[in-house]
Amino acid sequence: MGCMFGWVGKTVPLQNRIAIKDVGPHRGSWRGPHVTLDYMYTLTSGQLGLTGDLSIEGLRGRLISFNFRLHLIDENGTITESLIIFSSNANRKGTINKDLNLPTNTVAMTFSYSGESEDKMTDNRQTDSFHSSPLYLKKTNNP
Repeated sequence: MGCMFGWVGKTVPLQNRIAIKDVGPHRGSWRGPHVTLDYMYTLTSGQLGLTGDLSIEGLRGRLISFNFRLHLIDENGTITESLIIFSSNANRKGTINKDLNLPTNTVAMTFSYSGESEDKMTDNRQTDSFHSSPLYLKKTNNP
């Protein structure tokens, strides 16, 4: 779950879908307001190999929690599976290295994230939530 609702069954706009192509490797870059993922994937016999370098940027204070999700999408644009592929409670940079068996109807993927940071600049600690949704956020720099 992300952003207080379930992802499975939601429709992703066409411009936010990343088509999954056979074989590879295929490279791309996904950007959200606070996160950049430079990734590479291969698809062989229904097995998706996904690697990438992720960085969290533009947040004030200490990172409290962070979850980065991969959403698998069918031919109708519907999310059929949603998986947390990276989590952190301190590190703003990380590496993704996942091998997944794709459902047979998977034709695309997209990403989302949610997290919290804490700003201790004053005596009053302030917690800020941040997130992105594939249902609204336009992807950028994807071939």
